[in-house]
Amino acid sequence: MSSSDSFTTIDALPNEVLVDILRPFSTKDLLPLASVNHRFHLVVARLLHRRLLDVASLPQNDLILECYHPSAKISTPYLRCQYLNTTTRGGDEVGANGNEPVLADLGRLYSSFRPALAEENRTQRARYRFSAINGPGSPVDDTATEDIYLDEGELFAQLCAVVNLVSTGLRLGLFFTRVNISDGILRVWRDWLADMEQGQASGDGILWVDNHQGVGVRFRVTPGPTDTPIICGPDDHPPVGYQLQYEGRSLYVDSRH
Repeated sequence: MSSSDSFTTIDALPNEVLVDILRPFSTKDLLPLASVNHRFHLVVARLLHRRLLDVASLPQNDLILECYHPSAKISTPYLRCQYLNTTTRGGDEVGANGNEPVLADLGRLYSSFRPALAEENRTQRARYRFSAINGPGSPVDDTATEDIYLDEGELFAQLCAVVNLVSTGLRLGLFFTRVNISDGILRVWRDWLADMEQGQASGDGILWVDNHQGVGVRFRVTPGPTDTPIICGPDDHPPVGYQLQYEGRSLYVDSRH
């Protein structure tokens, strides 16, 4: 028996065994191993991809969004975010059709959520009003909205956007722990609002909280109540109001968070 037959290198192990060996490693320790060779790269990418999917669904935690005008911080209720899926911004799934994910794919992944009014933030009047309109036993409307008003000559409005990961307590609205994911400002421009309301906005319509595009929010824009002057020139900026509505995949969080 030759010396080469007396032992087996780790690279000769089946993928399932190699995955079991590397699974206990932390993400920080796994990343350098991806550069060993092509096979290690694929195994590490598969492990990290699985971790991103498992963590994003938040089985024991809640993602909370606070989005409010700076003057309405206290009166604006927080929104509980329902996890939907983890894909690229274009909606493509990584690792679909039998294709193995690679590390470059993981950097493009976003987890999407639907922000909605939390049970503890729905007023009794809102519950009664919705049930009265839709009939007894109808589900309560948990759609969340933001109202934007621009004064004459005002080109944009600002919304504070704070995203926290929390573990819930025994009572509604009570949190045991809180980890901040993002804390920034959404600048909502007059022209962007008009284009979104008319369905003419360019791009994907996402407003990003930070320059690195780690957290973004997407709204459906509808006109709100406003007093428009009778005479208004093409270059004038009259007072205007809009309602921003969270629909479907409204909150995007970079999976590397």
